[in-house]
Amino acid sequence: YVPCGLHCLNVPKDKCGLQWWRSLLGRLMLDLIGRRLGTKRARAYNRFRRKFLPECQCTPFELDCHCDLVIIGSDQVFSLPHVGAYKKLFWGIDVPVGLRKIAYAASMGESVMPPNEMVEFRKALLSFHAVSFRESFKGYATVADPTLLLTEHDYDKVSATETGLRGEYVYLYSVYMSDFEVKGARDIAKAYGLQLVISPVYPDERIKNIEEVVDNLSPDLMIKYVKDSTIVLAGSFHATMLALIYKKPFLAFRQEQDASKTRVGQTLSRLGFLERLIVPGVDIGEMLRILKTPFSAESERKLSDFAKESLGWLKTNII
Repeated sequence: YVPCGLHCLNVPKDKCGLQWWRSLLGRLMLDLIGRRLGTKRARAYNRFRRKFLPECQCTPFELDCHCDLVIIGSDQVFSLPHVGAYKKLFWGIDVPVGLRKIAYAASMGESVMPPNEMVEFRKALLSFHAVSFRESFKGYATVADPTLLLTEHDYDKVSATETGLRGEYVYLYSVYMSDFEVKGARDIAKAYGLQLVISPVYPDERIKNIEEVVDNLSPDLMIKYVKDSTIVLAGSFHATMLALIYKKPFLAFRQEQDASKTRVGQTLSRLGFLERLIVPGVDIGEMLRILKTPFSAESERKLSDFAKESLGWLKTNII
């Protein structure tokens, strides 16, 4: 079901008989629990999903009834802290034997895997027909995050039509808000004479005095905020990717001093944008200098080539 992140298309309701009805009952129970426990953010996401992703979800035991291929990924589907109880599913262990499976742009995140788990993980990798990673992993292809496989015109099709904001603004979207992000955002907005709009993933006391705080975003509204912004300040991987796609002046904030080894650092380094990775200690003058640096033709070419190479990997390995 939805927590498993596996999807199959056009499922005939009678193909697997009793299994299908058991699955339906399970999905209804999970949906009821989700509605009871769901947050505004989850409901906003589900509205977006129902509108733009109207596929049928299926449980692992249904896969061999309905699917010819399973693609696992992307993002941190190999990260133990993220997948938790769903480890066997995301590592492909629960996928029916004999069903073709590949992993695209998978990530282990930045957690360190215990040796015993690493042994099981490497064994699981051998059962895939093909595996690619979003970050460097010895012996495997490195491909682009799926967000980079689409153009701004593709995102325009699923973007919200209105934010309700008037005038130009600096947009900060962050998962784990920090003092240096908030201070940097305030200083940049002041230097440009623009209003500051912040979207925190989690509630944070640091932003209680910010005039414009937008939370509980759905994906289409987040896209619109990035698209209409003058400057993007990103405290998340995917906000950084959207800024790249829309060619916005942007900075990517990270707490680690050696941030070049992080998932966002590796992607920015490959595409020629590493100087836009900002860590604590970088002064406002340097940030303003970087923001005034236009995208180079070379960086745009690297982004286009990376997307083409990654799509080529997919086309080769889904057959």
